[in-house]
Amino acid sequence: MTPISSIDSSKTKTTHEVLRQFPYSIFAIGIGSDEAVKSALIASWVMQCSFDPPRVAVAIRKDSNSHQLMTEEHCFTVNLLSSKQTELARVLVKPHDRDEDKMLHVPHEIGSSGAPVITGALAHLDCKLVETVDAGDHSLFIGEVIDSCQNATGTPLSCKHIGWTYAG
Repeated sequence: MTPISSIDSSKTKTTHEVLRQFPYSIFAIGIGSDEAVKSALIASWVMQCSFDPPRVAVAIRKDSNSHQLMTEEHCFTVNLLSSKQTELARVLVKPHDRDEDKMLHVPHEIGSSGAPVITGALAHLDCKLVETVDAGDHSLFIGEVIDSCQNATGTPLSCKHIGWTYAG
């Protein structure tokens, strides 16, 4: 497979256009342990990666404060936001270094792992970090699910709902 960086510019443009058409849900990723600063970020690159044991992978940009927090805390939650939670997503998309106190404005509880669980999310997974994989300008944080909860049913928030793109 040829890396995108070595593909000519017209093919790179096509690759970006194709990736922007992928449907991406928007998740709130809670980070922090009982003793640590609590934070949350918005991620759209989230997927299940194992049935047994149940595991999920979350991609986080390496140059972000959230990346550093994730490597330090070793636990996180994946919160499936509702299409009615666009304003919450706008609060959480702010980088931690620009708004260190953003969790003061976000209703949350503390999950089994010690990481924040967003109040009002459709569902959440509480995870312990089991592996980190280098994935270019992002790292994949693989977490084993230690607890979960389905709070409500509804339409999950997606990039399409808010008009965001984070692909390509």
